[in-house]
Amino acid sequence: MFDMGFTEILLIAIIAFIFLGPDKLPKAMAKVARFFKDVREMVNSAKATLEDEMKLKELKDEALHYRHSLEDAKRDITGFKNSIPNPVQDINRTVEEARRDFSSFNPKESMSANVNIDIDREIEEKKNGVKDINEIED
Repeated sequence: MFDMGFTEILLIAIIAFIFLGPDKLPKAMAKVARFFKDVREMVNSAKATLEDEMKLKELKDEALHYRHSLEDAKRDITGFKNSIPNPVQDINRTVEEARRDFSSFNPKESMSANVNIDIDREIEEKKNGVKDINEIED
């Protein structure tokens, strides 16, 4: 942990034995061991918290990436939806045009015009027929 070799640990143990004596040395060693254990737990806890924060940042970045992807897809779908002609509007437009055409339609005028055209055509055909007969007799 502190990159101490066997000789350094042995030197510290001899100095502690000399200063503390055989009565207080076991209690002091237990306190030092508990201190190192607490320090190790704090370091591990800090490391775990840091790793959790890093994972949280990665999750946030990934969520932002998905959010941008969804916004792009939504924009594409909206653009596609707007590019498709609306059949209901086309039908409404056609119905409105038909209403205008039929509102100006007068069947009596139309029939009389057709009758007049038919009568004029028959008269022309008869005149042409008479000419043809006259041509045959000549």
